[in-house]
Amino acid sequence: MRTLWMLLGAVVPVSALGQEPQQCDYHDPAWSPDSGRLAFYSNRTGDFEVFTIRRDGSDLTQLTHREGSDGGPAWSPDARQLAFTSDRDGAGTLYLMDVATGSVSPVSGTLGRASAPDWSPDGRTIFYEGRADGNRDIYAVDLRTLAVRRVTTDPANDFRPAPSPDGAWLAFQSKRSGTYQLYRVPIGGGEIEALTSGDANSASPDWSPDGGRIVFYSDRDGDGDLYILDVGKREVTRLTMHEALDYAARWSPDGTTIAFVSQRSGENRIFLIEADGSEPVLLVDGCGR
Repeated sequence: MRTLWMLLGAVVPVSALGQEPQQCDYHDPAWSPDSGRLAFYSNRTGDFEVFTIRRDGSDLTQLTHREGSDGGPAWSPDARQLAFTSDRDGAGTLYLMDVATGSVSPVSGTLGRASAPDWSPDGRTIFYEGRADGNRDIYAVDLRTLAVRRVTTDPANDFRPAPSPDGAWLAFQSKRSGTYQLYRVPIGGGEIEALTSGDANSASPDWSPDGGRIVFYSDRDGDGDLYILDVGKREVTRLTMHEALDYAARWSPDGTTIAFVSQRSGENRIFLIEADGSEPVLLVDGCGR
């Protein structure tokens, strides 16, 4: 159940679910706007903390150092800030970190237990998952006014907001059809459109830089692997093929590389694969306790 929750629901620190972490794991890779670094969270030093690393695997840097669990990092479009979520206040709150100084401040007004933040391309809005009334939906917080807008209201849980690079669409995953599928909605609100369908699960969408494709996780061929959806043609191609789980894929802003989490080494580790499907390369490994 732990793996199923991480794949199809919000990927949150395990200790935030009332469990103690049992292994050294890496989660939620997030590219910097220049494609030079990745942020992620890991319990490699004990608690789940936020780290960054160069795309060549050098210069591993720990950014957070607080008791509790920090996770879900996301770079601002100007690379000056990192959004992340933390249970350091006991509630699961959205925070912003100044990358240059390391100073951290909460985003006031966010509703529910916030997770999986992502920025609008103009840097004015952060979309996130929240649970305000017992149901997990997608919310948007305006960083200028701190006004919060509820984007989805379906009785089924909605996860993983992903704004398109042109700021026109918001992709997300939902179980409103009985299995987890990908959907999109105009970023300012409007009719929700299904992008995938069927009996298999599809989850964790992320857009290509040109907005024409979405990389996502699916178990449609039995194993949990990565696939690429041509949004216009609705054609799906398989990117990875491994008996272990591959998930949480994130496309680099320069379009060349996809970072993802895989259990192919026995634990959750971050790998890089070229967007054309070359052999994946392990980015970071080991525990630093």
